[in-house]
Amino acid sequence: ALRDLDVVVITRGGGSIAELSCFDNPMIAQAIAASRWPVLSGIGHEINTTVTDLAAHTFAKTPTAVAQFLVNRVREFLDHLQSRALALQSGTRDFFKAHHEHMAHTIETLRRVPVTVAKASRSALASRGEELKKTIHLRLQNSRAKIQAYQKLARMADPKNTLKRGFSITRDGRGRAVRSTAVLRPEQEITTELADGVFTAEVRKVR
Repeated sequence: ALRDLDVVVITRGGGSIAELSCFDNPMIAQAIAASRWPVLSGIGHEINTTVTDLAAHTFAKTPTAVAQFLVNRVREFLDHLQSRALALQSGTRDFFKAHHEHMAHTIETLRRVPVTVAKASRSALASRGEELKKTIHLRLQNSRAKIQAYQKLARMADPKNTLKRGFSITRDGRGRAVRSTAVLRPEQEITTELADGVFTAEVRKVR
């Protein structure tokens, strides 16, 4: 559902300069500006900058660069969540320790008052203690659920997992990704990366 979105990514799988014209449409820029979600652009052209790039919250030259940006942001967020979770656990221990000491002191004091008043106070303290335990337990559960969700997102956005699904990345002699046959020449050496390794080949014919 749209309400579950965190970010919108506009990208493409490569193409010529002429095909960039559709991304210079002012209607796209207006839609990006009006978007309730941050919009990232990765049109996939290293030379030209489009209106879509300028209107976006963040833009990168390639789809892979956009994916890496998202992975890095998710990792930063996961690190932040882990830090907060550790702080919450430490704070929870200190909280319960302080309240345990306070309750022990209160119970000791209650022993010196009439039995009826003592029973009522002990019951109230016990009830409050249970409520505090439930509240902290719920917060810990929510934190774990968020961490698990963002870990799953990070795994899905990892380029290595994309390769495992049957995709490959071909690069020229300078290590640049080949997105079109227009940049290839006969006898040119290229390197292709698969999920389980890398092989080098020579272009024999470009059609």
